[in-house]
Amino acid sequence: MKKLISIFYLTLLSSFGLFGQNNMFYLNGTASDEMNGKTVTITSYKENMKDIFNIDSTIIKDGKFHFEGEEYLNGATQLSVSDQDWGWTDIILERGNIRSDISSRIKVSGTPLNNVYQNFTDSIFSLQAVKNLIIENKDNIAGKLIFARATSTFPTSDFEDVCSKVSEDFKNSPMIAPVIKEKIEYDNQRKKKRESIGTKYQDVKLLTSDNKLVQLSDYVGKYEYIYLDFWSSWCSPCIAEMPHLKEVYEKYKDKGLLVIGISIDEKRPNWIAAMKKYNMPWIHLLIPENKIREVMNTYHVSTIPDGLLLDEDGTILNVKMDAGALDKFMENI
Repeated sequence: MKKLISIFYLTLLSSFGLFGQNNMFYLNGTASDEMNGKTVTITSYKENMKDIFNIDSTIIKDGKFHFEGEEYLNGATQLSVSDQDWGWTDIILERGNIRSDISSRIKVSGTPLNNVYQNFTDSIFSLQAVKNLIIENKDNIAGKLIFARATSTFPTSDFEDVCSKVSEDFKNSPMIAPVIKEKIEYDNQRKKKRESIGTKYQDVKLLTSDNKLVQLSDYVGKYEYIYLDFWSSWCSPCIAEMPHLKEVYEKYKDKGLLVIGISIDEKRPNWIAAMKKYNMPWIHLLIPENKIREVMNTYHVSTIPDGLLLDEDGTILNVKMDAGALDKFMENI
């Protein structure tokens, strides 16, 4: 009789998760055969999205990998694979059975919150769908993650609309407050950038490849048009833009166009190496390391690549340009 009672209580305790069973996640992943032997890592962050909470890794074997552990819903978790150019993807360590297929396009599903987040990645180009997902999940980690990943590209009116429909606790949380602050600053920079059209350029001091200090005013007035191209050696979109910019430069350099590449690289050797590697035949200048933020704020640069065009007098003719926009402008003058 005592033995039967003991078994009953053990079963009861287990059913209530007092042995931790109900608080566990089980992540089962599949991968293509050529990924065998690669390392899969899951990195969990604290709610501020910066400090690491935990790291775990495993090896892909026979096209499969597995993780398990206690549910973690306080912050973001990222799944990455060694030697893969797609970087990482978000995953939510929610209790239950999680499935992840990383064979080509990464998919994560199996638990309610991961299904929501997969819904987001499937509908990322539908603004209204993403807004709805945030609002519908404003009380869980999926809603916060979607807000953090998506709203930087929202038009200001849509961003303000979403913010009006979530709680103050949501907006003030360590994960979301910095995102809101950064978005407001970004939108303010864009507004100021648009308003700078028609105004005179502001002089700044920059470094040449042989470490001499020069100023923009050393070039203004000597060319009909000066295109300022803000870039960096670590910026893939910047590098991808270079061949087109080179074509535009060669096309119009004899018609009064000067291109000045302004790098925000903090490591001078990387800047020098990139100039040599990509053979960009225009003037290159580097922002002094302690002046990067100041110069970017002066020209309202919040993301790169970013370009603006000056006339001979130093008046700003256009902003937020790329090689295509420059080509079109020069073609029409």
